[in-house]
Amino acid sequence: MVIVALAGVARSQSEKITGSWMLKEIVVNNEVSNPYQIMEYRDDGKVLVMGIEFGTWEYNGNDNTIVMKSQIDKDFNKTLRVDQIDDKTLITKNDNEEYHYSRIDPEAIAGRNENSGLEGLWKVQSDDGVTKYLKFVLPDDYTYIEVTPESTETASGTWIFNPDENSMIIIGFTQMLRGECTIEKHTDSELIFKNKGNTLNAVKVNPGESSLEKLDFDYDEIEAADEERQDRGENDLPWPDFDQMTDYLGNVEYLTYRVGELIHEVGVITYTNAYASKVDVNADEQVVEFTNFDVSRGDTMQISQNVKGGLMERYNDFFPKEEPWPYRVAGKNVKVEVPAGTFVCTVIEGFDGDDKVKYWMINDKPGVYAKTVKVGDSFGEMRYTVTELTGIIRK
Repeated sequence: MVIVALAGVARSQSEKITGSWMLKEIVVNNEVSNPYQIMEYRDDGKVLVMGIEFGTWEYNGNDNTIVMKSQIDKDFNKTLRVDQIDDKTLITKNDNEEYHYSRIDPEAIAGRNENSGLEGLWKVQSDDGVTKYLKFVLPDDYTYIEVTPESTETASGTWIFNPDENSMIIIGFTQMLRGECTIEKHTDSELIFKNKGNTLNAVKVNPGESSLEKLDFDYDEIEAADEERQDRGENDLPWPDFDQMTDYLGNVEYLTYRVGELIHEVGVITYTNAYASKVDVNADEQVVEFTNFDVSRGDTMQISQNVKGGLMERYNDFFPKEEPWPYRVAGKNVKVEVPAGTFVCTVIEGFDGDDKVKYWMINDKPGVYAKTVKVGDSFGEMRYTVTELTGIIRK
């Protein structure tokens, strides 16, 4: 009877341990760390860390210990005494270490998160030139993205809202955000919270704020339209007169543009690059020259040069771009709004090699594009790039 009773106690204790826990604190030789990891002690004896199968566990009722084993990390192999366990708390110890856990209730977390009003995409204000996004998804996933001109870094994890303390816990591999966050202000459009002594300000990014141009045409239909245009002998492009181009550009010093890319993880266009085109016109020799400088980081570095005149691209009506092939005129006298203003354009759809392109050529400003979009494949993923005119600087 005693053996049966002991077995029942061991089984009851094992059932208490089974489930999801958040590892909030580790004390090793009196040094404290806060990993904020979710660990799941499954009833089949497996241990999952942040959703990844990491090892096994077994409760030993004879000495009230948990035996941990892993082939992934030898430091995971240890025997820990259960010092405290109840509906909310689990503490395990050995001679040098303490592990403090809080019980995770996925259904309760999902309900609190849904009522928090935090769901959606937030743009975190930054002074270091890095564009940062934080996206909360129900029931409890988040994605954190940092975008620079050179790269896009992404991290993800779990978030837990606490309405009683008006706070949230960020769990995952995002060092800047991980841990407990105190919410100081939260409206439909603004979020201010503190994490590890740092204050973060974010604004809501609403759906449709960064709408995408749909380049849903295919090669065959563009090729057919191009052949019809050639059969008709028509040129519907707005800049065929080279003299008109030199007359207009002769009064322009610089054209400035911003360049953005679609960040797939958040579904918005992020502008992290900019360039300036220095315009030089030699009317006597009938030569137009664009010298392009990267100005993304506050300095200037020449990145390319385009020349029209003499024997160079004399008959390219798309200058300063290369002529796409095939292409079609998708619209005339179309108004488009960009940072530099609103312009009346001729819209072109076509192909630049394997990439789809769409151009907005400003009708009364030869050589000046209000906007361009290019869609192509980059290492197996769609790359969507937008260039918009930000300024026309006159002499």
